[in-house]
Amino acid sequence: MLQQTIAHVPLAAQQPDTSMGMRMPCPVDDDATAIRLAGEMDFVLKDGCVELQKYCNAPLTDVPTSSQETQDAIRRTCPQTCGVPCVGSYSGTGDDGNDRCPLGSAQISDAAQCEEVALQLGKPYRSEYRSDTYIGGCSDRINHSKHAGIWFNPNMAGSRQGTMTGQVAPVCRVCTKKGNTAVRKNYLEDGGNQTFEKHPRHPAPITHMYDSVSECQERCLAISSCAGFVDNHYQKEKYCVFKAAMDTYDNVDKDSWTC
Repeated sequence: MLQQTIAHVPLAAQQPDTSMGMRMPCPVDDDATAIRLAGEMDFVLKDGCVELQKYCNAPLTDVPTSSQETQDAIRRTCPQTCGVPCVGSYSGTGDDGNDRCPLGSAQISDAAQCEEVALQLGKPYRSEYRSDTYIGGCSDRINHSKHAGIWFNPNMAGSRQGTMTGQVAPVCRVCTKKGNTAVRKNYLEDGGNQTFEKHPRHPAPITHMYDSVSECQERCLAISSCAGFVDNHYQKEKYCVFKAAMDTYDNVDKDSWTC
C-alpha cells in the first residue's frame, strides 16, 4: 500500500534546478506529499518523513510490501531523512552547467565513499580517473553507451571542459536529518575557518542564525570535527547549534542533523 502511495512522487521533482549557473539547494523532504498520498491510500502518517526513517536503509524484509520499489520511493520522497546523496546539475558539450555541489552538500573526496554512493544510487561504479578537465570528486555520467555510471576523479579541482558524449553531474555528500530530536551539550568548540552569524543569547560556542538550513549543513560538512547540528527552526530567529557528538533525544520542536 505504501508503495502505491509514494511511488507516485516523480524523481524529477526532487532534482535541483541549476539553470543560469545558480547553486540551488539539494532536494528536500516532502512531508506534506507523503502524508496526503498516504491518507488517500488509507495509510496513516502523522508527521511524514520522520515516521519513515526506519525504512530508508532497512533490509527489504522490514520494509512495507518488502519491495525495493517501495524503499526507493521512500528515499525519493524523504531524501534528507534518508541521507540520499545529492546529485547536481547534468551538463555536457555546449552547456553552461555548474560543476559545484548544490547548496547544503559537499564534494566526496574519497574513492571508497564514492563507490558506496554508487550502491546507494543503484548505479554502476566505473573507476577512478584523474583528470584536469572532468568534475573533481564523485560524479554521475549519463547518456553514454559505454561509460555511463559513477566515476571518481581524485583531482578535486577538476572541472568539466571541452566536448563530451552524454552529460555529467557532481554527486555530493549530505547531512542526514533526524526529525523531532535534539542533542544535549556536546558543543563543537572549533569552527575552523568558517564564519558564523552567532546567536546573541545561546550559550554554545558555535551557533549560526540562518536564512536557509543549507548554510548550517555546508559549514558542518566543511569542519572535520563537526558531527552535526541541532536546528532550532521553531524560533522566530532560526538558528543551529553545532555539535562534536550526536546523542539524540526526542524533542518535537527541533531537528538533529548528522553530517
